[in-house]
Amino acid sequence: MRYRVPETVAYIDGPDMELGDVLFLTLLPHGRSVRLEGIGRQIWTMAAEGSDVMAEIGKMVEQPPDISAVDVAVFLRVLVDRGLLTEVK
Repeated sequence: MRYRVPETVAYIDGPDMELGDVLFLTLLPHGRSVRLEGIGRQIWTMAAEGSDVMAEIGKMVEQPPDISAVDVAVFLRVLVDRGLLTEVK
């Protein structure tokens, strides 16, 4: 599954602003903000770039993608359900 950033999401990546490894996402126009750090930030960033998140996480943790697939899939579903990512079919 591939993802993209919806037009209703504004984001600031901490390293771009010298704020560390944190990502700030805001749903527009209501202004609800979410802060992601660590692996959550990495997963969102990979998905937003159109990467194969499962394969990339597998490489990061040096394990086959199916080992972490359930947890990553659940997290991605939460991001989609909250409007922070959109599935691309």
